[in-house]
Amino acid sequence: MGIDTAVQNLNYIQKKLLDGSYKKDMPLMQFALSNAIESIRNTPFNYVIRHGNTKDKKGHISSYTAIAQRYKAKALCDLEDLQGEMSTLFRVKRCLVLIKKLLETNFYRNYVQQKMENFIFVANRNLQASHQHITKIEV
Repeated sequence: MGIDTAVQNLNYIQKKLLDGSYKKDMPLMQFALSNAIESIRNTPFNYVIRHGNTKDKKGHISSYTAIAQRYKAKALCDLEDLQGEMSTLFRVKRCLVLIKKLLETNFYRNYVQQKMENFIFVANRNLQASHQHITKIEV
């Protein structure tokens, strides 16, 4: 189980919502959604950080980790909101908006990686690729 499983489950739910056959397949859709939530909760999100030297990364690793944790929690909250929508009021448009946002942003992973790549250390602005170090964080 991993992110691919969650993506497949959300695509299945989205297809059923768009087809209009969601009423008869509701138990299967809720099972797929609970599997997606568990797979996202248990799958570590990995990110790559480029920096100039070891002194630079120490001050920002905790910030990057906090950002990554915040957006993983946001993805889980959106999935749980989707679960709530499917169990109570069931607003189809709201469900489709949540699914679309999660799939487009790859559970906010694309946004977090872009945010980390856009950050430039002032002292290392002109560093060549051969002088850059890479650190991986896992959330």
